[in-house]
Amino acid sequence: MSEGPRGGKDSRLDKDLVAQGRAGPGQAGPDGSDTHDDYAQFGLGLALARTGHPGAAAEHLALAAAMRPDLRQYTDAAGGVRATLCLRAPGGGKP
Repeated sequence: MSEGPRGGKDSRLDKDLVAQGRAGPGQAGPDGSDTHDDYAQFGLGLALARTGHPGAAAEHLALAAAMRPDLRQYTDAAGGVRATLCLRAPGGGKP
């Protein structure tokens, strides 16, 4: 089982953000946004995808990926949900 990008209170990502002077847990980022909002969108997107709501999941995962394109977990999850939607569409994703 893989750990999320913000694995716990001692996660490497949070430590890196603090070391870079960008933000710490629960602090505002350089653009004034909450640094954990991307992770909230990611978590909600995963939950929606796993409970059978890929359409809603796609929106949240795309937002998380747009907020943090440097995190491969986000872009991979968004791509996976888009593939699911494509396969479920009439025609099974065939052009």
